[in-house]
Amino acid sequence: MPRFIIFVRATPETEATTKADSSELAQMIAYNKSVRAACILQIAEGLHTSSHDCRRIALGPSLEVTTGPFPAGELVAGFWI
Repeated sequence: MPRFIIFVRATPETEATTKADSSELAQMIAYNKSVRAACILQIAEGLHTSSHDCRRIALGPSLEVTTGPFPAGELVAGFWI
């Protein structure tokens, strides 16, 4: 059976420090449970906002480290497998 990974792109809303709307979160949890029960979903995870992260770029022997936050259009907020 083929497997797929779906990346959820970050938006200004996902990068905001406010919590998700409780009704939307409940709907998402219910959906994830239903597709997991159907053996379609293996794992679904959200990631921390970029304000809690840094980028590490290795170019040969040197390492470049840049702290966040970063532009939302370049980020992944979560994934499904």
